[in-house]
Amino acid sequence: MRYNDRRKTDSPVIGEVWFAKDIPFDDGINRKGRPVIVLGIDGEYVSCYRCTSKNAPYRNRYPIVDLDSSGLDVDTYVDLERSSVPNSKLVCRLGRLSKSDCEHLHIKRFG
Repeated sequence: MRYNDRRKTDSPVIGEVWFAKDIPFDDGINRKGRPVIVLGIDGEYVSCYRCTSKNAPYRNRYPIVDLDSSGLDVDTYVDLERSSVPNSKLVCRLGRLSKSDCEHLHIKRFG
């Protein structure tokens, strides 16, 4: 992931990929930083999909096709279960999903 030279200078926009810190695993105990895809903004929270580098046959996941525009440098899968993350957990913008990836995920991105 290429986020060392980026800072949180803008507000998140639907369809963007952001690096977020302290995102909980499904076990509710462990946490780690990971990319998230912005689905909406509601005050101090961002509705999002979490991303992972691991595909799991028992989970509903979509592989991001255009890694370059999304700012990711490893094969990445979108967990299609919505999450809510405090805006304060967003560290920096990595990129934007391509139009094709947005269409597959039924995300209406702006711009």
